[in-house]
Amino acid sequence: MQRINLLIIISLLTLVPLLETLSSSTLFGLQWSSPLFMDDLRDALVIIKLGGVFLALYLLITNHSKIRDVFAIKWRFNAFLTTHYLLALLQVPFLLLGLLFVVAEPKNDQFHIEKQFTNYTIYARTVDPGAIGKAYHYFYVKCPKPLGFYQLHLIKKIDWLGEFKLKINQNKLVIRSRNNVRSSTNRLDLSKVKPCR
Repeated sequence: MQRINLLIIISLLTLVPLLETLSSSTLFGLQWSSPLFMDDLRDALVIIKLGGVFLALYLLITNHSKIRDVFAIKWRFNAFLTTHYLLALLQVPFLLLGLLFVVAEPKNDQFHIEKQFTNYTIYARTVDPGAIGKAYHYFYVKCPKPLGFYQLHLIKKIDWLGEFKLKINQNKLVIRSRNNVRSSTNRLDLSKVKPCR
């Protein structure tokens, strides 16, 4: 039984980080506390996943004979070992690259703005890919859910504005922006956004 548990632990340490990395958002789409918190958690998960993969490799290397004893047929043992070594070793460079991005990128809080109004909580996320692409702002209505969860309803995606201020006037989100070139005002109709429930 102890040896079966070892196989389960190795499989979990190898597969869960891979599946979480392949999912499109942090912790399989969990939306808890705030988008900024989830972004910070995503950065911490890179370190946790890397540690889990290294632990899986360590357990594979140090428990070779225990793993072999579980499998009566040699090809199953070889398949288990090969699969888990490959999955773990393939993840290491990608997780190290992710760790490099976590260390090199600016703090997450400059990409997240959340402002509470009387009837709405507005959340703005800035996506700035740097030199390889165009920067955008995504504006959302943030809807509270039980136990600290939330849901986001997209209002609109807007090209880079520079610095901006948010205000709500007559059920419209008013975005006043100023960058080096010009200033502008956008008015987004909140009545067209899916209401919070």
